[in-house]
Amino acid sequence: MTKPTESLYREMKPNGLFGKTIKKHSYVVTLCEIGDDDVAAVRMDYFQNKEEVARAVREEFKGWKIKAITRLYDEDFRGNADD
Repeated sequence: MTKPTESLYREMKPNGLFGKTIKKHSYVVTLCEIGDDDVAAVRMDYFQNKEEVARAVREEFKGWKIKAITRLYDEDFRGNADD
């Protein structure tokens, strides 16, 4: 069974009540190592948008350049390997 690529979170207000519902997504990030020829693909879960993902990746993967950030969908993990 695969992990879902979309999640809903309820924002908590300072007074302890629930606020709006926030939708968070999963992304795949393609990275190139600076000064070398290594590449990597990393799954990043529970982010609202690509900008949040980019900030988190820059903090966690210093010395790597972000080549692409692509949103994942549940359908990406279904079907035949030839699709």
